[in-house]
Order: sequence, then structure tokens, then C-alpha cells
Amino acid sequence: MLYAKLKSLKAKVRFEKLPVGTFKRLGDDLRKAGTLAGVGLVGMIVANDTIEVKEGIILFICGVLLWTFGHVCAYIADRVELKQKKDN
Repeated sequence: MLYAKLKSLKAKVRFEKLPVGTFKRLGDDLRKAGTLAGVGLVGMIVANDTIEVKEGIILFICGVLLWTFGHVCAYIADRVELKQKKDN
């Protein structure tokens, strides 16, 4: 049912029309937010009362995901920019 609604709205994303600068900034910010992975890693290794091992694992996974999405956004921005330059 959800697919039918999306299809009826014609929610297609065209990469040629994406704002390249926004994706570059988003990619940079997400890669910076990926430092949570380092905080999680320290929380898993260093024994103290502030970050437990489970919390460290969660922070590490979230940080790696944010870092990965940041690189994907930067890759998409670069590809769109190259395509736009090629078309002009």
C-alpha cells in the first residue's frame, strides 16, 4: 500500500537535480559525527563507571554508520558534480 502511494506521488529522485553543495556539507558533517565510533571504542576498552560496554558498542555502531553515510553522501555529491560538469 505504501509503495502504491509513493508510486502515485511519483517520488523519483533525479541525481542531476540534487544540490551538490548541500550533499558535500552533509557528508562532511556526518563524517565528523562518526567520531562517536572512537568514543564507543574507548568506552569499550577503558574500564570506568561512565560508559558501560553495551553503551560503547552502541556508540561504536552508530559512529560507523554515520561515518559510512557521510562517505556515501560525499560520493553522490562528487558523481553529481561530475555529471553536471559533463553536461555543460
